[in-house]
Amino acid sequence: MPTNDEATNLTRKELIAFCEEFLEHPYLCYTEHGQHCRFASRLYQAIPVGERYQTIGGLRMCRVQKEYPTHKDLSKPRRQHWDVSLIAKADEPPHCPAYDHLPLATVVEFGLNCDLDHLKDDIKRLAHPDSNVLQAFVAHLFRLSAPRERPSARDLSPHSGRLHATDVIQPLLLGTTVEDYLGVFDRTNTKPTGLWRITASDIVTLAPAGLPPEAASLPENQTEDSSLDS
Repeated sequence: MPTNDEATNLTRKELIAFCEEFLEHPYLCYTEHGQHCRFASRLYQAIPVGERYQTIGGLRMCRVQKEYPTHKDLSKPRRQHWDVSLIAKADEPPHCPAYDHLPLATVVEFGLNCDLDHLKDDIKRLAHPDSNVLQAFVAHLFRLSAPRERPSARDLSPHSGRLHATDVIQPLLLGTTVEDYLGVFDRTNTKPTGLWRITASDIVTLAPAGLPPEAASLPENQTEDSSLDS
């Protein structure tokens, strides 16, 4: 069974590959929920066959879970659910009922064409001291196209106010270990299509390999709001 450090490395590797796939084929999944399912399947397949399940407190369970509940309410009215989780290596359940409060090696929260408030909320919950998550990741992905030439009505305009620069996002991560992955696909070439990893200490361009470092400051921040069909 993968150690928790190995689980972190595995999740990071598969998440980067998933985001790179999004840049190449951005319409594989119609909705964000489809992305949850596709990534969960990808993560499951990446775990060695004999290590995909574990038995805790007499219960055999899959290491990869979708919509696993948060450990506590995380300053919300009630407990929520994580998009995709990888259960941590554990011998005995630390809480009762055992199945509901297992420690999580990794969690990935997704956003597709989501606004900054969505991202802020994800980071706040993932960084909460009661999250019970060892390593947290966020992937927020954008599909941009011209209003009259859209493959999907869910696409955004390249001038949408939902799109924010990496240097606007980075301050949200200060004091946390959350890793944020920003993926942008723009059919109009108004904004650079690329993938960036943003942490409290670094902004790194991951794809494409030839994208100049200064492009990490893009897409340019917009202040006006925009609906999904703008």
